[in-house]
Amino acid sequence: MVKKLSLLNKTLEFTEIMKKSTNLKVFLNDLSTLIATHMNADSCSFFIYHEESETLTLQGTAGLSGEFVGKLVIKRGEGITGTVMDTLFPIKADHAPSHPKYKPYPGIGEDEFQSLLAVPIRRGRNRIGVITLHKKESGFFTVKDVTILMAIASQMASAVLSAGVLLSLKAPEASAVAIESPLQGVGASPGIVEGKSFIYNREQFVLEDRLDDDLIPEGSKSYTIEDFDTAIETTLDQLKQIEDQLGESLSDIAGLIFTAHYLMLKDPNFTGMMREKIEGGESVDAAVRSVSDMYAQLMASTDNPRIQEKEQDVRDLEHRLLANLFNKASDHSDYSDLVIIAQTIYPSELVRFWVQNAKAVVLLGHGLTAHISILSRSLGLPLLLVNNREILKLPPKSSLLLDATQGVLHIDPDKKVLAKYRKIRDVSTELAPVDLPKESVTTDGRRIHVNVNVNILHDAEAGFERAAEGIGLYRSEFPFLIQNDFPSESQQFHVYEKICTIADGKEVILRTLDIGGDKLPGYAEMITEENPFLGFRGIRYSLEAMDIFSEQIKAMLRAGEGTDLKILFPMVSSLDEFLQAKDAVSECIRELEENGVPYCADPKLGAMIEIPSAVEIAGELAEEADFLSVGTNDLIMYLLAVDRGNERVGELHTSFHPAVFRTLHRLVENILPVRPDISGYLSVCGDAAGDPMMLPFLIGIGIDSFSAEPSRLAAVKQRISTLSYEECRAAVPELLGLKTTDAVVDMIAERFPWP
Repeated sequence: MVKKLSLLNKTLEFTEIMKKSTNLKVFLNDLSTLIATHMNADSCSFFIYHEESETLTLQGTAGLSGEFVGKLVIKRGEGITGTVMDTLFPIKADHAPSHPKYKPYPGIGEDEFQSLLAVPIRRGRNRIGVITLHKKESGFFTVKDVTILMAIASQMASAVLSAGVLLSLKAPEASAVAIESPLQGVGASPGIVEGKSFIYNREQFVLEDRLDDDLIPEGSKSYTIEDFDTAIETTLDQLKQIEDQLGESLSDIAGLIFTAHYLMLKDPNFTGMMREKIEGGESVDAAVRSVSDMYAQLMASTDNPRIQEKEQDVRDLEHRLLANLFNKASDHSDYSDLVIIAQTIYPSELVRFWVQNAKAVVLLGHGLTAHISILSRSLGLPLLLVNNREILKLPPKSSLLLDATQGVLHIDPDKKVLAKYRKIRDVSTELAPVDLPKESVTTDGRRIHVNVNVNILHDAEAGFERAAEGIGLYRSEFPFLIQNDFPSESQQFHVYEKICTIADGKEVILRTLDIGGDKLPGYAEMITEENPFLGFRGIRYSLEAMDIFSEQIKAMLRAGEGTDLKILFPMVSSLDEFLQAKDAVSECIRELEENGVPYCADPKLGAMIEIPSAVEIAGELAEEADFLSVGTNDLIMYLLAVDRGNERVGELHTSFHPAVFRTLHRLVENILPVRPDISGYLSVCGDAAGDPMMLPFLIGIGIDSFSAEPSRLAAVKQRISTLSYEECRAAVPELLGLKTTDAVVDMIAERFPWP
């Protein structure tokens, strides 16, 4: 303790360190070493606060990875360090990884430490930064250590503040790199991958950025018409192989993507024009490029979004044809080993990247839609959201390490970081559980039903492998989103029929088309709205586009023949809308009956509760609907006025807000007078259903049916097996009385701990 206290008298030592330092980073690194030594800590780090951006940057450390100095940026309020800066109060954690505010930053070397002490550096209410100490053993730091480090921080506040100004004048800094690494972001679909950068821009397509260097031909190389024909045949064979590899479980999306490719290769106006140019003396590769450019420019110049999106079909074919022309045995005619970086992408483009072996996708903040996020998770394609436009200027084929689980992008990572992540990736690879119970039951015997959310056929198979009891939500809009046009009734019928076949008698809930807001397909008629989230979407869209709605309903009814079919209407805001939708179903049944087409004569019809108004009229809806399902994602968005796709406010979109808990409780209370037994009647299918920390409250208010993404089923089932229904129910009054989100999280973590 004496040694620690002596540090308070080291002002002269601080001054000497500063005199010897050439810049702020050297000063803070040396200061970190001094403090770590005197506090007997294994690590000491300085984070400097930037008022304008409200972020903290690691500027000096002794004990953490030096690669992250000047690169690790933490938002105010993020993790333990950001929380200390936000509240201006110290945090002492005896076991940091279990602290509710803990957020790991893979690669910086903090995972070997247990104890953590973080204190703010400030002058009055002015924020300067944060000092953190780490120790390998748990429970190391004491209350006296907090007092000492606070005193040190206070003593150094002026020195650190002055150092930042004075040292910046001492010598000119070297030219800053275009993009600092690691780059912080938000993971929309988890995963850790290594790959090369490819900047995707519909307006500026550069084929060579996708081709391996050894596939780009020498200028003197010439090709014959026979080479051209061989390239076409090879391309056709590759497309067939892709569809065969995808198998039946992914046939619903593969066919929608590659049908256009087949047709174009067979089109005499496309490949025929190339042939004419070749026979007229133009080189083979020049003919392929010029015709492709002409078609792509024609499509891009139209005002019709359906046709605009077909430009990418042309570019994909151009790429395959040239790659196969340059190297007939090439396996590089796709996006293998590439991380796609784009400003925006369509769902069909996302599928195309995935089918053609892209490693991951990085999107700018405003380029994310709900369906892109959902679809990427279904495909298992890591997706990272960043808010730095400079990423679009990254040189082609830059080495990248993407961690979409923690939200970090490393550019040209060193061997140490790569080794660290490879170890993490190896131990975190998910294995499909084989011993999950078919039925989920609480410790006191209450039966809980666990179903799977399905976006593509593959999700259904993955869900049943994880002991899902049925399909609690099939998002039927994905064939619409993936295809460049509205699927016909016949196309939809075949997809829904496969869904019902895979379910094999288990419960199936088919939700009707939910587009609009952030889910509007790229090909649909563009509708300009000031606030699309409050405009033409969900059931409103379907009731207005009755021809599309009727085709979908008839396809569902036909596919559900011989099953206990359930049809769910999205975004219902009034009883009037639900009754109109019911009438539309009755009309479709009448048409099918008149035409002698087999169908499900008695489908169960339900409404999604995802608008606050639907909560208030839940009793009236319960009188008419055969079942109700809570879509927590949108319900929370409308309730809290938070766009979960907006990086600046996305963190405010939380299930644990007291208003969310009280709204869900009121929903149940509104239904009970009409449906005294809500068992099996009311389900939850949003992200909250897959969150183990939300289950105690949801089960406690009486909900016993949940539908989650395939990857969340194991955690949901395991969590249920640890909970007592009576204990969950007893905790509800206290949870409803809590006033802050942190209080809700803390109580659940304490009363119902979860790894």
